[in-house]
Amino acid sequence: MAKTKAGGKSKANAALGRTLYALRIEKGYSQEELSFRCEIDRSYVSQLERGEKEPCLGVLVKLSEGLDTDLSELFRRFEGDSGGPSIAKRNARIR
Repeated sequence: MAKTKAGGKSKANAALGRTLYALRIEKGYSQEELSFRCEIDRSYVSQLERGEKEPCLGVLVKLSEGLDTDLSELFRRFEGDSGGPSIAKRNARIR
């Protein structure tokens, strides 16, 4: 289980939410447009961006397709946490 911050949000979900938000803004999509492109509810997109939901692989595939990006790029950006150090770099600092 991922460790959670106050409010029950996991750090991973929050980082994924920031990544999705950044990609959506870069593409110039509203949450409504992205939800239409992905065939998921707009409120679910909002919850994902706020780190309140943990999407399954199928939803991640839909999101990457809706954002016109490869799933590998989505994960690369997620790992970098929208410009922050990668998980590997953070773990190296802890050791």
